[in-house]
Amino acid sequence: MRKPSVTDRVLEVCEWIETGRARQLRESAGLTQREVAQSCEVSQGAVLRWERAERRPRGRNALAYHQVLSRLAAREQAAA
Repeated sequence: MRKPSVTDRVLEVCEWIETGRARQLRESAGLTQREVAQSCEVSQGAVLRWERAERRPRGRNALAYHQVLSRLAAREQAAA
């Protein structure tokens, strides 16, 4: 299986935001917005705005957010 392109990852994270999946993944993992923000090296307010779909992460931030969320999704899938 090929590694998703940067565009694919950005589109996926935007879809997760729009559908509420990003917040659901974070909450089911028991993480706070602050903890996710620290992992992505952004402010807690940025994660809040992303989860509310007020803003979309761009560039490095989108890739960092995708990395965190994809790990949470893989963990969730492995537990199922």
